[in-house]
Amino acid sequence: MKTIIVPLDGSALSEQVLPYVRLLAQALRSHVLLLQVVAAAEREYPYTRPGDDVDAPVEQIALRGERRLVWDQHCQHVAAYLEAHARQLRAAKIDVSIDVQVGAPADVIVETASSRRAVMIAMATHGYSGLLRWALGSVADQVAHTTSAPVLLVRGATRPPVEQLRRILAPLDGSERGRQALGPAIDLAIGSRAELIVLRPIAPSIEGLIGGAGALAGLRAALGAEVAQAYAARAGRVCGDLPPVTPAVTIGRSADAIVEEAERRRVDLIVMAAQDGGARRWLAGSLADSVLHETTIPLLLVRA
Repeated sequence: MKTIIVPLDGSALSEQVLPYVRLLAQALRSHVLLLQVVAAAEREYPYTRPGDDVDAPVEQIALRGERRLVWDQHCQHVAAYLEAHARQLRAAKIDVSIDVQVGAPADVIVETASSRRAVMIAMATHGYSGLLRWALGSVADQVAHTTSAPVLLVRGATRPPVEQLRRILAPLDGSERGRQALGPAIDLAIGSRAELIVLRPIAPSIEGLIGGAGALAGLRAALGAEVAQAYAARAGRVCGDLPPVTPAVTIGRSADAIVEEAERRRVDLIVMAAQDGGARRWLAGSLADSVLHETTIPLLLVRA
């Protein structure tokens, strides 16, 4: 069963990912797991085993009982919160379940995605950059640095959510690593009947080496043929039955070219491969990191 993990923490920021979860779950025909991770019970509200209270003072026994009651009420409140959002998604014909777990949020999210073989983790992020971002150490950053699952990052309070996916941008750099993102982009384009725009940025330093407009047209044609093959292989049917594919070649620094093309074409989602820069650092300092912090368009990162 395809599952999208959606961590929520009760904040308005975390909930801003939900409209996109609805669109992606419908496109992929996926199950959605709404997850909230709360602080470790043994640290906040210690439980006791049967018999532990035998020699304890009456006041300590009463305090432990009060803490258990508060903890149980808190967990019930969290479950009710998740269930309220689950009902809204179910109204859109999406299969949804909820889960309340205890532990360190980033660790639990990554472990849950791994154990359930999630097709995606969907999270909202402040979108901070530089020292402020790393000082805050957001859960979204920690998850993106450690998980092997694709991660959808939606920058909170930046733009109103779209009602449907109409245009998806997939930047390719000609490498096998970059092509890893093409499969998920095709799946989403097929499921949502969205136009897939495949972009090949060309560095200004090599512009003179490829010639003029004729060479760029040739690159676009080759790019379109490559994606058409991938489309047919992924969908198992002829491309005439599929949403349109638009190949694009542009000159400029990669991050700038991607952001500018996405804005110009009014895309609703960017799908791209994330660089594997070593353990726990595959997002930081990468092209994907630059794109994330230069655009307000939701970004789906696929680890190669």
